[in-house]
Amino acid sequence: MIVDPAIAALRRDQAMQRRIAERMERTAAAWRSLVQVDAIEQDIARYARGEALGDCARLAAIMENHAAAARFVDGFVTSMIAALHHEPLGEVCFSYTCAGGLSRIHLISTDQAALSVLAYEPLEHRAGSPVSAVFADRESVEIVVSGAGSGAFHALKRGGALQSKNRSFAAGDQMVCRAGSETRQIHSVSETLVILQLTRDAQPAGPTREVDLNNGKVLKTASGDKAASQALMAMAVLGAIGHHDAFDIMEQVALTAHEDADVRWEAVRQTLAMDAGRGLAL
Repeated sequence: MIVDPAIAALRRDQAMQRRIAERMERTAAAWRSLVQVDAIEQDIARYARGEALGDCARLAAIMENHAAAARFVDGFVTSMIAALHHEPLGEVCFSYTCAGGLSRIHLISTDQAALSVLAYEPLEHRAGSPVSAVFADRESVEIVVSGAGSGAFHALKRGGALQSKNRSFAAGDQMVCRAGSETRQIHSVSETLVILQLTRDAQPAGPTREVDLNNGKVLKTASGDKAASQALMAMAVLGAIGHHDAFDIMEQVALTAHEDADVRWEAVRQTLAMDAGRGLAL
């Protein structure tokens, strides 16, 4: 394994590790303490509780006005880059993901709502047009901060009919998707596309569906309930370790009518795997 000398030095120097971490934490805390950021965080809490975006003035301003959105994102990026100039090996103290030409940083989040910055990079060999789209029980409001690209907007109508429309994306464009029935996709990027995204999960959240774009057929469903996902994982773990003392719990879960359907079936599957006779009886 080839290790850069600077990273090797960082591994050996705990004082340096603490110094870098403290600087990055101070930078994040200073950004969060800004008056405008604090006001937006309060609005997101209200939005998460179900209030309309229009009733959350500071939040609505950055989601509906391009200049305000650009200033907000620029303020965040500028403060983080300034810290990284001093500490090139520092890590931004925000949850983030980066894969396949898409980067996402979660700036502010609650259990139901989140404000994030997304960046779609131009790719030389981007995959062909998608054959399916994912519809989550989550509403989203987005505004393009900078860049340009193209993609599609999909809507599920009553009766399961699917309507799709190609569209381009440029600075200042706004995209609004209703929970469960609308979604958008980015197909190509000509100039790095930076998007400020606000999302709010339904409560309780319905299933997420993957739909075939050719015929509107539902290809796959998954629970949109975080608690259900946790319970499903718990059932799987109990089964994987062969925890026979959990039989009574699994049977109770499987027979609880108001429990998530995927969790109930997982309890049945794990019971079958550990004891076929008992599983068949269940």
